[in-house]
Amino acid sequence: YVILYALVTLSPIEVCDSSSYDDMYATLVTKGKSPDLDDFRNALNLLQSLYICLGVTCNQVGVPLFAKDNPNSSISDCVDPPDKINLVGYTPTSDAMLQSALVDLDVR
Repeated sequence: YVILYALVTLSPIEVCDSSSYDDMYATLVTKGKSPDLDDFRNALNLLQSLYICLGVTCNQVGVPLFAKDNPNSSISDCVDPPDKINLVGYTPTSDAMLQSALVDLDVR
């Protein structure tokens, strides 16, 4: 089922970052086997770095169950970006600027 879920999830990721798409495709689909912990950790870190582009937050996604049950799993904590991101030297006063910056992602 990993390959099926990966194929469904990877399309929006390609819109956000094609190199992350390539890495995750190679790890989750091309290998043709179940990912080991290192593969999963790398894929999860890549996915978490794209949450803002995908329009989700760490709170919405949550923590993987095996990481919650096993504090030694070495899965890094997900951290949402700050509310106000500096965009080319300009710090907006609301999140409307961030939404405007993300508007053209589907045009690539």
